[in-house]
Amino acid sequence: MSKLFHSLTLITLPILSMLISSCGMPVFPGDGGDMEALQQQEEEQAILDTTNKTLNAAELSTKPPKPTSTASSTALNDRHNNPISSELTAAEDSRPKTVLKHPSEAIQAYCYHSDSSECFIEGRYNGKSFKYDITPVEGGNIGKITNLFAEVESAKTMPIKWLNTDEDSVQVAMQTQIYRNGQRYTSQENLIISYESGPFWR
Repeated sequence: MSKLFHSLTLITLPILSMLISSCGMPVFPGDGGDMEALQQQEEEQAILDTTNKTLNAAELSTKPPKPTSTASSTALNDRHNNPISSELTAAEDSRPKTVLKHPSEAIQAYCYHSDSSECFIEGRYNGKSFKYDITPVEGGNIGKITNLFAEVESAKTMPIKWLNTDEDSVQVAMQTQIYRNGQRYTSQENLIISYESGPFWR
């Protein structure tokens, strides 16, 4: 009877050990074989943990950096959205420049010169700042002289005189000189500029 009980114990002990191990419960070693199995399981788990850490580190290192806003990109956007973005500052522009300051010293009109002109008016009135591109006045003045723009060898436009100032606008005389077929021609536009909406074109 005792021999039969001993045989049954030898058969059922490994089976119970396997069932308990599969359920996540601790295995109590009954002999050397169970101890070796437990040690092998711990070694495999350690290898798995090391592999997961390596993979996570590799994934983090391959992620692209988050985009960051920079002062340069902001400046580019501001310049693109500026309606007079073609203007160059005095520090950047080496072209000759004609400036006419208003008697109040709060407003000025100015033009840059090369083969043609680029003109602006800016200032403050009633506590508000304004700045407008008035370059098209040159084309209008040339059109008063000739429709053959291709024959114009050079053009120079400049503010020459303040004419009128009121609570809504300011008026300035803009003179254009052109050379055509070796001859000089001059025309003028008395340009009105609204502080709120800019120049009035005729």
